[in-house]
Amino acid sequence: MKSKRKGVGIKVEATPGTEATLAGATDYLAAIDFKWDAAAKAVTDEFEYASGGYGSRDKFMVSLTRECSFTLPLVGAGAPLGTNFSASWLAVWRACGHAVTPTTSTNVLVNPISAGEEAATLNVNEDGFLRKMTFARGSMKWMFEEGKVPRMAVALMGMYSTPADLAMPAITLPVVPKSVGFSKSNTVVTLGGTTLKVSSIEIDEVRTHTYRNLANAEDIVPMDCRPTVSMKFELPVAAVKNLYSELETTTTQTLAIAHGTVVGNRVGFGAARAQLVDMSEGDDRGVIFTTAKFELLPTTAGNDHYLFTFT
Repeated sequence: MKSKRKGVGIKVEATPGTEATLAGATDYLAAIDFKWDAAAKAVTDEFEYASGGYGSRDKFMVSLTRECSFTLPLVGAGAPLGTNFSASWLAVWRACGHAVTPTTSTNVLVNPISAGEEAATLNVNEDGFLRKMTFARGSMKWMFEEGKVPRMAVALMGMYSTPADLAMPAITLPVVPKSVGFSKSNTVVTLGGTTLKVSSIEIDEVRTHTYRNLANAEDIVPMDCRPTVSMKFELPVAAVKNLYSELETTTTQTLAIAHGTVVGNRVGFGAARAQLVDMSEGDDRGVIFTTAKFELLPTTAGNDHYLFTFT
């Protein structure tokens, strides 16, 4: 089987755990660097028997799950404004615990949720060898880095099923805007209203799930969402922004990213309560840089640890 001949499709399940039927024309996407982190993750039990020699034992397969990961470019929602992402892209956001709200001619908003989390069915056809994953739920990371285009990394876990031979479907990949590089001309980052000279940002959703296999229930259960941000930037003088004072008091402040300048391909990120919890320093081309870690806290309204705005 050819490793490069691969179709990756995903669709939200009407009822979590009930397999959705995918269509090649609407439910596939151009996944980057797809890999099985665990094509068959086993939960086993074992008996060791008393016998006249070593090694008398038997193993029992209790259950199997799957885990996978891949990357997608971080781009705007497309034109005209307010048009939703493709069904497959939407399924990724939703399976990773997000609400997606499009407003025609205005924007598309994406924010985390704490109830009513959805799940998806993932189909991966590798040169006619089909592996499925139902009840798929996961977490995302978003990376901005000097010299690169922003991207989002997706990690999913879900139910195992026995692989089967099946011809590759006729796949139509969604048309998405082309990513633009992380740079002065394309990107503005502010912390507490102060513009910073930033070389990299990693936003981690830190959404966690657990697998259960009980009498009358087998599922992937949502556990928590504790997003963080790691940001590397030139250390400002105290008169501009006294970061160490903010670290001492675990200050919470706004964090905002505006990326892209063309209507239909602009990505905005905002966190109302970014709490500075850790800092380290290093040298970057002869300049003092700090890597600061923030925890993103919700307000009393909830489900607003962060907000993506696509315009």
